[in-house]
Amino acid sequence: MRAARGLRDTGDALDSIPFVGEQIDDNIRRTARDVDTIATTVRKTAGQARRSGADTRDAAQGVAAVLGAAVALVPTVPLVLLYLLLRPVVAQELRRR
Repeated sequence: MRAARGLRDTGDALDSIPFVGEQIDDNIRRTARDVDTIATTVRKTAGQARRSGADTRDAAQGVAAVLGAAVALVPTVPLVLLYLLLRPVVAQELRRR
């Protein structure tokens, strides 16, 4: 924004020069418009990058929670099931003795 404003001010100053100044002024104003367009595009891209980063962070946190639960449950669940299945058998054997 400041660069485009500076270019416009320069164009205004050069516009006061007869003959050549008008052509230079047109070129500088065109460049200022291009700088404005680029600045707008950069702002939009930065906003999209921020949103994308936030979405990625949220997705990573969800995956981390699922992975954490899986790492904790995968080795534990089979042992608990085996214990629950064998407990009545062992209890019955102990009662017989």
